[in-house]
Amino acid sequence: AAVVTMTPKPSIASRLPVPIVTVSAVGSGIVLQWTLRPEDVHKCPVVHTYQLFSTAGCAPGQNPASSVWNQIGTVKALALPMQCTLTQFLAGRRYFLAIRAVDAHGNAGELSGECYVDLP
Repeated sequence: AAVVTMTPKPSIASRLPVPIVTVSAVGSGIVLQWTLRPEDVHKCPVVHTYQLFSTAGCAPGQNPASSVWNQIGTVKALALPMQCTLTQFLAGRRYFLAIRAVDAHGNAGELSGECYVDLP
């Protein structure tokens, strides 16, 4: 898994839309949903893929010991809103997740606001 810092390239990040993300625990998985602001859909470069990130799991009610984001996947951009179910996480842990848009040239935008979920 790739390790990524949260410092985007300003000239590129300012042109790509920042996803609006929600997350929820469903059964033994995490459902990650995202969309873009309507005004970003038409004025920003076309999004080719979305990169998904998480931090290491920690105890429920706690914050992670590290602010290092690990890339956990890449999803091809489809019609919005988008959703995926992630099942590689351990029960009884808290996970922080974020997403960023990537254009066809591989330029990545800013990470979305982080969301967290406690898995039962």
